[in-house]
Amino acid sequence: MGSVLLVEDNPVDAERVSRFLGRRRGLTLRVAATGAQALDLLQTDRFSHLLLDYRLPDTNGLELLQLIRKRFPAVKVVFLTGHDDERLFLGAWKLGVVACVAKDQLTKSLLLDLLRTTRSRPPAESVPASAAPRMGLPSLEVYQTLIETMNEGVVVTDLQHVMVFANPKMGQIAGCEAADLLGRPMISLLSPSSVAVYLDRWSRVARGVTTRYECEITAADRVLTPVLISQTPSYRARGELSGSLLVVTDIRGQKAIEKRLEQLSITDALTGVFNRRHFQMLLEIEFREAVRYRRPLSCAMIDLDHFKACNDTGGHPFGDHVLCEVGRLIRPEIREHDILARYGGDEFVLLLPNVGERGAVDAAERIRGAIAAHPFFWAEQVHRVTASIGVASTEDGSMTSCDDVIRAADEALYRAKRGGRNRSEGGTAPPAPTTLGDPAPT
Repeated sequence: MGSVLLVEDNPVDAERVSRFLGRRRGLTLRVAATGAQALDLLQTDRFSHLLLDYRLPDTNGLELLQLIRKRFPAVKVVFLTGHDDERLFLGAWKLGVVACVAKDQLTKSLLLDLLRTTRSRPPAESVPASAAPRMGLPSLEVYQTLIETMNEGVVVTDLQHVMVFANPKMGQIAGCEAADLLGRPMISLLSPSSVAVYLDRWSRVARGVTTRYECEITAADRVLTPVLISQTPSYRARGELSGSLLVVTDIRGQKAIEKRLEQLSITDALTGVFNRRHFQMLLEIEFREAVRYRRPLSCAMIDLDHFKACNDTGGHPFGDHVLCEVGRLIRPEIREHDILARYGGDEFVLLLPNVGERGAVDAAERIRGAIAAHPFFWAEQVHRVTASIGVASTEDGSMTSCDDVIRAADEALYRAKRGGRNRSEGGTAPPAPTTLGDPAPT
């Protein structure tokens, strides 16, 4: 029979196995109480069989199996457990054990028969046939069809959240082989922000409640994968809670669609900047922040001069082209967190948090100059476009609402129009002079 290593921290169970084997010729029994001791013995001695307990002081049987199958593949492993939950066997079977036996079913004759086995286990790659009827599972073929080829990840955990079973799809979601997940805590797969969600939902599962929630799994390549988890409690035959069953659905495609729809709902379809509705919401937020922290907030209304002439020159396609180009020209002249939106027609609006009127007028002048200097090509001709800009700021202390901000910027815009167009004007600051070389107002 050769040398046998028993990994068992319970002296009573260790003595029972030792009594079963007795003093048999050609058989040597060594006992390790921890996973670390077992690995040390496997490194120094040669064993034909390993009798492995699931619950160990420094690890669990599935985690130890991961190391053994990689470092000592020739050793035949018999998986033992005192837990009346044969779902633990599913994971062990995945990791290449030759047999799975519950301790209360272990007899002297069964143990000796297992140790006399010198060939590998049967070719089945999933549930041991003897376990299926007792578990109430379908046949091996049906099991493989339903579980192994499911489009959702399936995980079984014990009471310590250790994964004792995972199907191939779960391995794909996690970016590794399903067998590599066994013995690891479910929490090790979750992003930091998702751990609290999982533990909160586990408290419900422990009370017998099925729950569904979204979280993120950190794949082997460190990419975060959004998933939807349906988690249900699992019980032993006597009705005791043994852990949970998780069905994990990859929802990356759904999240991408949701993100795209959200983006469409807040942006102007033509220019790609924010739309008026979203701008109004952001204005309300920024105005409250400005009042609360007593910091300035400036707003600039940007109106293209004689925009009707653009449509008359090249039709609406040229007008659309001008609007898109103007949106593109403004962005480099402002800060990343400044808020740009199309307010309507040929009018844009710009919100500059924590910027006073003088700074806002300077920004407006950069924008006005960029538009005035830009050649707009259409039908093999170069066209010039100018803009008038009105600026208002909350720093004067007279504005008590978002409507006041917009109204003041509008009034400044009208003054810029009346002053000759192609100019920027603030509410209280003196108007900025027109730069030499700018095209004449049209």
